[in-house]
Amino acid sequence: MGSKSNRVKDQGAKLFNKANNHDQSINYKDNYLRTIIETTTDGFMIVDSNGKIIDVNRSYCSMTGYSRNELIGMAISDIDDNESPEATSARINRIIEKGGELFETRHRRKDSTVFDVEISTTYMAKEGGLFACFCRDITSRNEAGREITRMADMLDLAPGAITVHDVNGDFVYTNKRNLELHGFTKEEFLKKSITEIDAPESRELIKTRLEQIREKGEATFEALHYRKDGTTFPLKLYVKMIDWSGKPAMLSIGTDIEDIRKTEQALRESEKKYRQLTENMSDIVWTADMSLKTTYVSPSVENILGFTPEQHMARRLEEKHPPESLNKLREAFAEEIKKEADPGTDPQRTRLLEVQQYHADGRDLWVSMNISAIRDENGVMTGIQGVTRDITENKIASEALRESEEKYRQLFNNMTQGFALHEVINDKEGKPIDYRYLNVNPAFEKLTGVKAGTLVGRTVLEVMPDTEPYWIEIFGSVANTGNPVKYENYSKSISKYFDVWAFSPRKGQFAVIFSDITRRKLAEKAIQENEIRLKEQNDEYMTLNEELSGSNKKIKIINEELKKAWQKAEESDKLKTAFLANMSHEIRTPMNAIIGFSEIMLNPALSKERRENFTKIINSSCHQLLNLINDIIDIAKIETGQMNLHEEEININRTISEIEKIYTPLIQDKIVDLEISYGLPDNQATIITDPVKFKQIITNLVHNAFKFTDKGTITIGYRLNEKFIEFYVKDSGPGINSLHHEVIFERFRQLSSNDKKVNRGTGLGLPICKALTEMLGGSIWLKSEAGEGSAFYFSIPYKSKDNPENIRNMKTFDTYNFNGIKILVAEDEETNFLFINELIEETGATIVHAENGKEAVTLFNDNDDIRIILMDIKMPLMDGITATKLIKEVKPDVPVIAITAYAMSGDKEKCINAGCDDYLSKPVRRTELLDLISFYLNKRPAKA
Repeated sequence: MGSKSNRVKDQGAKLFNKANNHDQSINYKDNYLRTIIETTTDGFMIVDSNGKIIDVNRSYCSMTGYSRNELIGMAISDIDDNESPEATSARINRIIEKGGELFETRHRRKDSTVFDVEISTTYMAKEGGLFACFCRDITSRNEAGREITRMADMLDLAPGAITVHDVNGDFVYTNKRNLELHGFTKEEFLKKSITEIDAPESRELIKTRLEQIREKGEATFEALHYRKDGTTFPLKLYVKMIDWSGKPAMLSIGTDIEDIRKTEQALRESEKKYRQLTENMSDIVWTADMSLKTTYVSPSVENILGFTPEQHMARRLEEKHPPESLNKLREAFAEEIKKEADPGTDPQRTRLLEVQQYHADGRDLWVSMNISAIRDENGVMTGIQGVTRDITENKIASEALRESEEKYRQLFNNMTQGFALHEVINDKEGKPIDYRYLNVNPAFEKLTGVKAGTLVGRTVLEVMPDTEPYWIEIFGSVANTGNPVKYENYSKSISKYFDVWAFSPRKGQFAVIFSDITRRKLAEKAIQENEIRLKEQNDEYMTLNEELSGSNKKIKIINEELKKAWQKAEESDKLKTAFLANMSHEIRTPMNAIIGFSEIMLNPALSKERRENFTKIINSSCHQLLNLINDIIDIAKIETGQMNLHEEEININRTISEIEKIYTPLIQDKIVDLEISYGLPDNQATIITDPVKFKQIITNLVHNAFKFTDKGTITIGYRLNEKFIEFYVKDSGPGINSLHHEVIFERFRQLSSNDKKVNRGTGLGLPICKALTEMLGGSIWLKSEAGEGSAFYFSIPYKSKDNPENIRNMKTFDTYNFNGIKILVAEDEETNFLFINELIEETGATIVHAENGKEAVTLFNDNDDIRIILMDIKMPLMDGITATKLIKEVKPDVPVIAITAYAMSGDKEKCINAGCDDYLSKPVRRTELLDLISFYLNKRPAKA
């Protein structure tokens, strides 16, 4: 009975508060509504004109058992137990016509149970034709009518005027607030009927509303009532049909709105005075509510932006600013709202913004906005006021200067030649005595091995005291006379030859541009030495014709070998140059997609479908970039001999099945069949090898097959061949000429083709596969002809055990319920923590955040109920390895999962040896992380 009385009391309280605060809600309604949505226990949802849910609050998720992501995109008819899609469509049309509706229905929870719900819906035409819906579970409330007499004492405390009258209009109940408003005693009032307290001008409306209530069960309207002294006052009434002692009756909840109307009149007079003060200002004076909707703008807006005040106020925020400026404005507003929570923040503060704004003729103007808060009598921020000034001309001049500097900086940073700028230091007679480094480019650092930080701002004699005076004289002459010099120089300290050009960009300064010509000079020196040696041999053996002939042949052979070596060096140089150019393309291509589509997604008007599509593109590009980095790291480890084997048991059937699941979605965009051939049953398919390298080999081969095959069949399989297992990946793609079978396994090699996708990639995939296969004790080969598809084979030793140990089989869960589980996340990077928090938050777990290893140990010791720890390895104050060891000394049974950006060989073993139970490398995948948490929570519950 208590909950039912509370709901009636809440209804009256809301109406009462709305009346008392109406003078604030006139200008600050958006802020009020947002506060209600965030704090209300009622469910709230936003629905589009097709009946699709586009947003919900937490209360409605709790009410139905669905998550927010599950509800978004569902149709109302999917959860409404009473309405069909057709009925929902009819109700939407009715709400659009009336502007709103309050009705009851039944909704289905996720577990298929149903509950009674009361829905108050408002049509927001100016917000894109959306519907705001407040939902309340009224399963128990439907019994309220029969219990209302037992709630009388509580209802007397309600701030609203509450009455009950029968179907004839005779009153059978009243609370104290109603008697106070009308001036009657309880006995006097209960002898009256509706017609006796309604003013004549409201009686026809009352009659219509009573018919509506009998037909639909409820109604909300305003009416004039008589007081006992004969005066009238306005009431806003909510009337609903109820069961009163077994008979139909009408419950009425009323709010006195007389003060509201007086407040509105005072507000209009205040606004009139404010407008008179601002109409003659040359800058634009404006005010906006908490949703940034303009509520006033001065007439000067027409002189600056070309719109009349009425036109400007009618335009949406998106129609006033370009997307980037719009986001900047909203972010600044959000920051100011956040500051409001800090009691030490200056309430009189102002903020200056520079943004772009559309002119009526289509131009983009730069304007400065000086904004400050509008506050109510209690100091609460209810809107903003600002002064806007046109700064376009100043901005254009500044932007031109910035673009000029940016072009110079890009040229400076991307030059392949070394560049250094200096200023000459002269004595009193104008003779150069030293020079100072002003700037050097990245190529300078690369070619010389000297970092800018050790040079810039220092003189050459400070850096190199043994510098010969003639260099200072030469460069001083260039700076003082403007005459350039060009020469070749040899640096003993770094054993390199340079081609140098020195010139003066302005008097007193000189710049040098230089290129590394070491390779050329060494070749010239070798040729010169060879020519000298030939001449000496010719002179020495002039008289010995027979020996001379033999020597000439040897010399010819040497020359040919030198020529071949030179050609091979040139070819190697070209291959690496092509590789670097291709690498630049491969890095910039996904980065272009990531940056480009990320900027597009900042547009709030972007449709859900396009946003989802762009998200997939960004995700795909991130994985493409990660694969590129992995290839570079792998080839580097192979080249330096740092690639080590880590053998353990692996089920090859399960591994191939996982790869099949990854590539099956790609078939949807192609006319391709994916076939899998398992050579051994599951109980014989567990072998001992390095699982990471094995999976990398197959994945690279399958990726190539999908890359080159648009139709036909791709087959993945293996067979046991004595002591080896022979794996194969076959495709029906364009095939490879037999002349190229060996070449494609060489580093940096790619076959030329007119097909753009053939030329994509680093050219490292197959060389990595070859190196990894050989490390596993096997070999790799190819069978293919042009136009007949390709078949890649590789074999590895078949190492098995008669009784293999159980291999952890991670179960993938569709949903994760970690309610009651406390998880410690140790992560110093804020963005990484926010990402992990977003992944875990929906599971219901409680998250404790530590920003360094020392804090992680402290929080662990202070919270006995922490069940699992996610530990970043590289953190300030104390790293994750040290923190893990200290935690394991206290509670060795609490699982610790290492999460780190390190991905080099041995990192996993280092974490496990420190006491970590498992290891994940960044970037972390959602399912992989949550499955791992689920595994350790179910495998080994924390000890008490």
